[in-house]
Amino acid sequence: MLRFVYFAGLLSLGCREPRPPAAQAEIVADTRQLMTALVEPAADLYWAAVGTVIDSTGTHESVPTTNEEWTELWRAALVVGESGNLLTMPGRSRDQDQWLKLSRAMTRVAKEAAAAALARDTAAVFEVGGRLYETCTACHVAYSVGIPRPGDSAQAK
Repeated sequence: MLRFVYFAGLLSLGCREPRPPAAQAEIVADTRQLMTALVEPAADLYWAAVGTVIDSTGTHESVPTTNEEWTELWRAALVVGESGNLLTMPGRSRDQDQWLKLSRAMTRVAKEAAAAALARDTAAVFEVGGRLYETCTACHVAYSVGIPRPGDSAQAK
């Protein structure tokens, strides 16, 4: 009886339709382009959404107030989070150790940032925004020394 069950199990494996091979992702933007076109604008939007600026004209509070502003904040967090996944792709990943850890940390913290935006929790947006900044800075310290930014006079044309 045991042989029959084993044989039937093997036979059923052969009856399944073959799975198509996993799609190979194609890189469209290099790491610098990904950072300047997607990550930096989204992160800047997130960081500017909640805060206080004190200048010569007084104190100015920044807080999303409309559904559209909260939605844009949530989208920005998603862009940062998914970009962390994009940074782990072969062809972008600089190494299999610190680069992957930092990229995954970016995704993890950005996921929290998206949840804070969905909850419309200004205190959480501010707090998680600080942790996101620390995560980004840790990667920049390790990997982006000497990389020109848009607007830098040293940027290659």
